[in-house]
Amino acid sequence: MSAKKIFKIAMPYTVINPIIKLCNHCTENNYLYILLFHHVKENQLEKFRKIFDYIKKYFDIISPETIELYLNGNLRNKKKKILFTFDDGFVSDLAVVKEILNPEGIKTIFFVCPNFIGLKGGQAIKFASDHLYEIPKAVLDVDKEIKPMDWSDIHYLINTGHTIGSHTINHLSLSKLNDELVLLAEIKLSAEILEKELGEKIKWFAYPFGKNEHINTLAYKIIFNTYHFCCTGLRGKIFTGSNPFTLNRQQIDLSMPLEYIKFILEGGLDFYYNRKRKVLSQLICKS
Repeated sequence: MSAKKIFKIAMPYTVINPIIKLCNHCTENNYLYILLFHHVKENQLEKFRKIFDYIKKYFDIISPETIELYLNGNLRNKKKKILFTFDDGFVSDLAVVKEILNPEGIKTIFFVCPNFIGLKGGQAIKFASDHLYEIPKAVLDVDKEIKPMDWSDIHYLINTGHTIGSHTINHLSLSKLNDELVLLAEIKLSAEILEKELGEKIKWFAYPFGKNEHINTLAYKIIFNTYHFCCTGLRGKIFTGSNPFTLNRQQIDLSMPLEYIKFILEGGLDFYYNRKRKVLSQLICKS
């Protein structure tokens, strides 16, 4: 993206952000945002660090273990809260953990796909081409920096206090799967594989792509019976008493200008997802 285009995108938010921040300050601050990151490139580490420093200043960063306390009303203070999550299990995200999160004692959740873990070279690129994009990409168009973690990396995350969640076995759009056995494999078997390898209960799930059109009632029934928490890809605040199976997440695109990312962190796009969140709640009621 050119400097001129970045300036055009970022400039309005230098004016809007203070207004949104003031509005948030005047309203209830006891809410939580779950952030969603994907592949953090090496040249994006400093951008991530700047975002992290901004978050430390204005938010309390909480761990996965405190979510249940918060949802039950047993964790209250006057500061906004943030939980970090990473999807897909890219090895590039280990640099974020080792250089930024671990030194600060921050614990996060990594949602991984067992069939992506440990793939090398062309196999990893082919998996990414076929499964990781909402609209599949040709192999030649896939970012060649994309590499999955291996099992030793996953164990490292567990051993340093992070949480592993399931992101299905193959990163498929669950709404396109009408066979209950296939859905069981993608949703339940993925947890069983992770539990067998890691020796601990897998409580967290995030369905691929995160939009309403990628989930259905049958999939949600299996999720209810397998996990304790489920994350979506819909933007929005989480409050005490929120449904643990419709946890909103704020996706952060590190290629966007810093002022725009701050705009997202202050809830600037939440209103756009109001209708989508209501539709998901109705889907949950049917499940």
